[in-house]
Amino acid sequence: MISINKPHNNNGLLIKIFLFFFFITSWLSIGTSYFNLIDFFYQSEITTLKIINLLRVLINLLGFPILCYLFIKKIFEKKNNFFKSNLLFYAPLCYFLAQIPGLLYTTNSLGNIIYIISAINILIIVNLSVRIFKPNEIIWLIYISFILLLGVLLQSFIKDLYTYMFDPVARFYGQINTILNDSYIRSSGVSRIALILLIIYSFFFKKFIKSKFFKIIPFFVFSFMIFLYQSRAVIILLVLFILFITFFVGKFSLSKFFKYFCICIIIPFIASNNITALKLNNGENIRQLYNSAIENGYTGSQNDFQKKFITIEKTLFCEIINCSNKSVRLNNADDVFTTSGRVDDWTKIIDNFDYKNNLFFGYGSQGDRFLINQTASNGILYALSSSGIIGLLFFIIFSAIAGIKIVKYLLIKTEKNSIYIFSILIMIIFGVRSLVESSYAFFGIDFILFYTAFVLSEKYNIIKK
Repeated sequence: MISINKPHNNNGLLIKIFLFFFFITSWLSIGTSYFNLIDFFYQSEITTLKIINLLRVLINLLGFPILCYLFIKKIFEKKNNFFKSNLLFYAPLCYFLAQIPGLLYTTNSLGNIIYIISAINILIIVNLSVRIFKPNEIIWLIYISFILLLGVLLQSFIKDLYTYMFDPVARFYGQINTILNDSYIRSSGVSRIALILLIIYSFFFKKFIKSKFFKIIPFFVFSFMIFLYQSRAVIILLVLFILFITFFVGKFSLSKFFKYFCICIIIPFIASNNITALKLNNGENIRQLYNSAIENGYTGSQNDFQKKFITIEKTLFCEIINCSNKSVRLNNADDVFTTSGRVDDWTKIIDNFDYKNNLFFGYGSQGDRFLINQTASNGILYALSSSGIIGLLFFIIFSAIAGIKIVKYLLIKTEKNSIYIFSILIMIIFGVRSLVESSYAFFGIDFILFYTAFVLSEKYNIIKK
């Protein structure tokens, strides 16, 4: 691993420790809310988990004034024209600040301001880090992200694996896990984490493994998990990852493309499909699954159902690689080509939005849930519902700057350093994901990674030495 350079004075060391500490607590605060405060102070029973969840929120909130002080101090340093050199900070800052008015003049919960504070914390932490840390120190932000996400992935996957093994009707798709009995993570979220870990591994950890065989094992394992959870969006992003590293990282070759395609697509798909088939070979399993399908309107025979159930993953796979066998479908509810209700949610947000009274600032943070009690599943619509056209304008500016960086990288073919290339890929992945999920439009995993990559891409846009 890379060690932290010895700072010139104790004050510099203290600031670095603060930044690392609050970066970690920002990650740990994901999924918490003001309800954690209410549960602790207004419930008679105090448990260890309640104390932990209280600290997850409280430390993040207490870090806000400290970070603001450090940031303002940096702005007014005479030797560092921080104000003019930090334009990347102001567009996302204004976007999140635009979510405050909606919390004040609507009945949306004022407690949602916690998410705005958490997002601003990340803006400050990342901006200060790129100016204070040296390259071998800043990379620890990525290492920390990897370690924390790996912990979440293992906890969720082990639980889902246990359920899958002992529950005859359970599948990896559709599972919902809790972190510390508080934060919820869906199967699509676990799949996304597997993809993130795959990307970080390929840029920063693969080089530490000398054996060619052991180098490829994490590629297979993470890809295998992605196929097990069957998130269509993440599988498409996995293909996008393969195309990116094949065409835009290093020299292109067909052998390189087929190697990644086999390791990350073909073999994991076959392995995940065979696991489903093995489970269905158990007569009791297929009987229970068939009875469940009958209750939901399926009218075919049990043999027909088993054939369709086993090959539905193949249908999903064909959607990705554009093969000819696209005939296998169960019914409308299980159709792999549906948008999972997203279009209906988008329509509801547009129809329910009060353009006369909430056009400029929307309904405040989590405005989509306030309007339709559901996530917007689209970055633009989340920004509109939470911050109105004022916040949406800053969100578009923020996204457009990232888009320009991506286009420049794709069009100007030069050898860049790994931090810069990684940052561009992360912005591409979450930029595409924001079309079908709220993604980096609100405080969460996507936002932390996207904004970190956004700032790092500016800092490390240099020729590889």
